[in-house]
Amino acid sequence: MFVLAMLSLTGTLSAAAVRPNVIVIYTDDQGYGDVSCLNPDAKFKTPNLDRLAREGIAFTDGHCSDTVCTPSRYGLLTGRYSWRTELKRGVFAAERPCLIAEGRMTLASLLRGQGYQTAMVGKWHLGMDFPGDRKTRDWSQPVTDMPLDKGFDYFWGIPASMNYGVLAWFEGRYAKVPPTQYTQKKPNTLALSDYRIMPPYEETAKVTVADKSGRVRGKLEVAPDFTDIECLDRFTTKAIDWMTQRDKDKPFFLYLPYTSPHKPVIPMKRFRGQGQAGAYGEFVIETDWSRFSRLNSPTVPLDFSI
Repeated sequence: MFVLAMLSLTGTLSAAAVRPNVIVIYTDDQGYGDVSCLNPDAKFKTPNLDRLAREGIAFTDGHCSDTVCTPSRYGLLTGRYSWRTELKRGVFAAERPCLIAEGRMTLASLLRGQGYQTAMVGKWHLGMDFPGDRKTRDWSQPVTDMPLDKGFDYFWGIPASMNYGVLAWFEGRYAKVPPTQYTQKKPNTLALSDYRIMPPYEETAKVTVADKSGRVRGKLEVAPDFTDIECLDRFTTKAIDWMTQRDKDKPFFLYLPYTSPHKPVIPMKRFRGQGQAGAYGEFVIETDWSRFSRLNSPTVPLDFSI
C-alpha cells in the first residue's frame, strides 16, 4: 500500500481557509520502490509523485502493521492496530459486518467534528451490510454499516477488491445499477496469472457460501454496466465532481483509495510499452497519471478498449 496526503490552503482568509483541505490518496499493492524518486533503479518513471516528493515532504521511514487490503485500511482510518480487532489474518469479503465498530473514531469522523466536509471515493474493503443474501437480494433497500456510517458525508465507489464480488458503482447507500448478474474471473492477456472482470455477464449463478477466508467460491455478483478498466477514471472523475460541487465555505477531507496497481493489471492502451517492467509498470505509470494529470486536466479523453 502507498499513501499520499496532500494539504492545501484555498480561498480567502475565512474560517475555512485557516484549516487546510486534506486529500489522502491510497494506492493498492504499490511497493515503496515503485516510485521513481525513491528508487534510483526504477524500471519506470512516476513524474507526478516525484514532483510532490520534491516540492513537499517524503516520509521514508514508514511502517505498517499489515500490508494487505482490509487491515491496512483499518489502521489508516482508525489509527489502531488491526490485530486488536477480530481480524487476525487475511482480508474480508465484500459482504460482512464492517471491521470498524460502531462509534469508533475515524479520520473522517474526527475531521467532520471539526467542521470538515468528508468524502470517500474508491475502494472500501472493510465490510458492508447488503440488503438480503445472495438468494434474496433487494437492491431497493439501503446498504448499511458502510462509509456513511463511519464519518463520511459522501461515498462513491466499490465495496472491495474486484475478486470478491458485489461489483457495482455505489453512490451513497445504493448501487447506481444493481449487481443482478453474475460472472467468474476471465483470462487477462496483459499480465501473467491475472484476471479480468468484464462483460459479457450471466443471468444466473449457483449460490455458494464463503469459505473461512471470506472468499466466495462461485460466480461473483456484478452490475451489467461494471467493467474493471473504468475504475481509475470513474474514481478520479467523481472525486473532481465532488470537490467542484462541495460547499466552498467549509474545508474538506477527501479519502481517495484507488484499486490500482492491485490485480487485475489492466493498463489502458496509451500506457502500453512504457517503462521496462511490463504490464505492472505500465499500470503504475497510469496510476501516477490518473491521480495527478487527470486531477489537473479532467477533460482529457480516454480510451477504455483493452
